[in-house]
Amino acid sequence: MSTRSHKPQAGSSKTSTTANFFLICEVAGRLAFPHNFSHTHPSYEKKTSLKRLHGIYVVIEDLGPEMKGLVTRKELQTRVESRLCMAGIKPLKEKEAAKMACEPYLYVNIAAVPIGSKRYACRMDIEVHQLVTLLQDSSQCHAVTWDDGVITVGGANTILDQLDELIFEFIYDYLAVNPKA
Repeated sequence: MSTRSHKPQAGSSKTSTTANFFLICEVAGRLAFPHNFSHTHPSYEKKTSLKRLHGIYVVIEDLGPEMKGLVTRKELQTRVESRLCMAGIKPLKEKEAAKMACEPYLYVNIAAVPIGSKRYACRMDIEVHQLVTLLQDSSQCHAVTWDDGVITVGGANTILDQLDELIFEFIYDYLAVNPKA
């Protein structure tokens, strides 16, 4: 990616007691008050931000030590890219994405806290980042143009199923504005 942007770096995630505490509080709050806490982007604007993307680079954030033995970054990378391929969306290499005007990438972040034997409280977020131009001074930076997330409790299969659901939401929105010819 260009030097104009801020792309998450592998290993940038730090797991701490404070972060785990906040994750547990958020999970408990969402389970206790199951209202729709969706992100602020209207659905139509989210979809249109994906228009004319001819592929996307996939970035999987480092997994915390809590996820050790559950799943690897490589497995998640392969899973996400295979879902994209099945839908006809080309997973790009980093250099390919950097050559595109909007430098798009799909960022996947999974944070989990063990809550029992093979059970986790888990927050998953996926975001599309694109290079945008700021109106006030015409400078460029990466910004989130599409996002979705979920909080779940369960084992490995539940976590992977929820990730698939998020990826399918992205695929649905992508294909809605990029119909196959």
